[in-house]
Amino acid sequence: MTPIPITDHDKLTVLTKLSHYSEANRISVEVLCLDLKVSRRKLRAIVNEINSDESPEYAHKMILTDTDEGGYWLAARGSDPSPAYHNVASELSRGTDITRKARAMERKITRIYGTAQEGLF
Repeated sequence: MTPIPITDHDKLTVLTKLSHYSEANRISVEVLCLDLKVSRRKLRAIVNEINSDESPEYAHKMILTDTDEGGYWLAARGSDPSPAYHNVASELSRGTDITRKARAMERKITRIYGTAQEGLF
């Protein structure tokens, strides 16, 4: 899968749009995609880039979501940090699940094909 190129303009556009939203007043993914004229996949990639970027421009910018209730909003100093902690716990859990699945798939490749690709495993 080819990575989606993300520019600073993409990141600033999303952050500008989300500057009007908080946990109590979040924007749905569908509405945000329509407003910004981007696909869900590109929006996820932009959010991932912002949340991963610790450069001075983005070190204090974090986009949060709630998988139960949905929607995006910006983390803000002085607000309840528990949704941010929940987001991090969810991401760490997903990472663990993805690693576990990938390792099982590696073993299955060897079982099915009898060999592993050199340098991959």
